[in-house]
Amino acid sequence: MSEPVGSTITTTYKAGGDLRFVLLTSCQIGCDFCHLEGYRSPDEIGTLNEALSGWKTADRLVPLFSRLGNPATMEDADYVVLIAKKLGLHKVQLTGGEPSLHPNVSAIISHLAQAGLSVGITTHGEVNASYFESLLRTGLIGVNFSLHAILPEQYIAMDLV
Repeated sequence: MSEPVGSTITTTYKAGGDLRFVLLTSCQIGCDFCHLEGYRSPDEIGTLNEALSGWKTADRLVPLFSRLGNPATMEDADYVVLIAKKLGLHKVQLTGGEPSLHPNVSAIISHLAQAGLSVGITTHGEVNASYFESLLRTGLIGVNFSLHAILPEQYIAMDLV
């Protein structure tokens, strides 16, 4: 298997015994604390990032996959499996941006799970419960919810669009 090349290479690194696999860098909100798994410099953290939610204003005639920032491919998922095996790791955490926006997230989860990896996801959870239930059926074993704010006013202030 060759290493993926091009602009779709995603950030993958060992952190605490698992791999972080960035499925895309887009999100429908612009949390000022989002670190984007290496896509933001330390001085950018704590500021709103319009690039995160800019996909919502993109031309609606362009397919969603083309509007999303740095969407991972199945080749990227193959590379994650290869890295995990070489490092002797068994867990993969899907991150982003918002990984649940990726149009092929179910297929990626299934692929990683079938390769023997335990797959989790870090999400803001702004989808219905049945969506997460469907992801659990594809092989997802854990969900980390990222809380954005305590007060509604704080949450609204983070939404850039």
